[in-house]
Amino acid sequence: MRRRVLTTLGLGLTALLTSLALPPSGAVALDDDWRSFLPANALVPFQLQDIRAATYTYHEPEAATAAGYAPVTECVPNMGHHYGKSIADGQDDLVAGEPNLLVYAPLTGGGQELVAVEYASRTPATLFGRAFDPPRDGVPYYTLHVWVWKVNPEGLFHATNPRVRCEN
Repeated sequence: MRRRVLTTLGLGLTALLTSLALPPSGAVALDDDWRSFLPANALVPFQLQDIRAATYTYHEPEAATAAGYAPVTECVPNMGHHYGKSIADGQDDLVAGEPNLLVYAPLTGGGQELVAVEYASRTPATLFGRAFDPPRDGVPYYTLHVWVWKVNPEGLFHATNPRVRCEN
């Protein structure tokens, strides 16, 4: 009896872990082998799955605006168009599964694709073991980009991505 319970538990745990590793139904896969771009922090892949699960419905900017996000920038070179919902007052207001901004890159021939999320705080903050970038270039907030939908050769948390261009 004990062996059967352990075997059943093991199979159930394997199924659960396998389902966590897959993108949610209907999600768009990353464009390259994203695992090679992950930092050594073992929790980050699970946190990235949480972000992807929370944002996969926003692949179309219209879905983001329907959920309360609004365009806040024109296309920023090596970033894209930012759609914002809120700015955190500080560390306690940040939730990994609820990014403050969604970042869209222009597509050739028109349209936009979701490429990253961004977190913004009025005070210094950290998420995923990473300190936010300090205010710069006229933006008065501490920010952290996470390129969860498009691989960034500069790094998962780098502010800019050379693969994102504003011109079509």
